Amino acid sequence: MSSKLLKNRQRWLTVYKTLWRVALILFIVVELFVIIEVAKDRIIDTTLCNNSTYLFMQLSNTLLQVAFVILGFFINKRVQEQNEAENLYEIVFR
Repeated sequence: MSSKLLKNRQRWLTVYKTLWRVALILFIVVELFVIIEVAKDRIIDTTLCNNSTYLFMQLSNTLLQVAFVILGFFINKRVQEQNEAENLYEIVFR
């Protein structure tokens, strides 16, 4: 809902839909890989965090978190611009 405040809303929605798909595919691929490796006894609880698989598991979450932080920054910037415009309007018409 807050994306309605953005100036280039359609561009942002396209970027987020693409990013969502990439993160979801990355998550599914890594999870399937981990399930297969656990089934073959190559990965156990104590060795899961010792290889690059753990980093890829965290990457899909990190991508989405960074994207939402960036989106929050631009929404906050837009809200501040609107507040400044309202304050100027109030000053002029007092």
